[in-house]
Amino acid sequence: MRFFNKPFRSFIYTLIVSYICLTAITVQAEQLIEADGFKIHYNAFNSSLLTPEVVNQYGIERSTSLGVLTLSVLDKSDKAVSAFIMGDAKNPISQLTKLEFTKITEGHSIYYIATFNFADKEKLNFDIIVVPEGITHKIKLQFKQQFYVE
Repeated sequence: MRFFNKPFRSFIYTLIVSYICLTAITVQAEQLIEADGFKIHYNAFNSSLLTPEVVNQYGIERSTSLGVLTLSVLDKSDKAVSAFIMGDAKNPISQLTKLEFTKITEGHSIYYIATFNFADKEKLNFDIIVVPEGITHKIKLQFKQQFYVE
């Protein structure tokens, strides 16, 4: 890189570091549990990250203090399956928010969306029950995540 001038080298280094950071975020973003032959993918994030098109399409409010939880359930062959899903989010002082999941079907994909409010730097404990179509027992999904008002 010594053939390039200093501002251009700095730009290239910035691009490389940005790419590495984005790749690390993407890898960390996938959250998955496997139980009873099913894969449950889930992700919780700030609704302000949604594009205006997505907000309009699904009727989700775009806000700096509103979170979105998405879930999808796949069987052994990675085919999307319907499920009964219920759960809640609890903050550090034990205030409980019941999550109301909406089923979204797009072609062969099925996923569920719920929204919740949060305060800046608040860590929420999620307790979710998933009952995939075709089984009679519950799969428990529990995770903690901290949220930031952007």
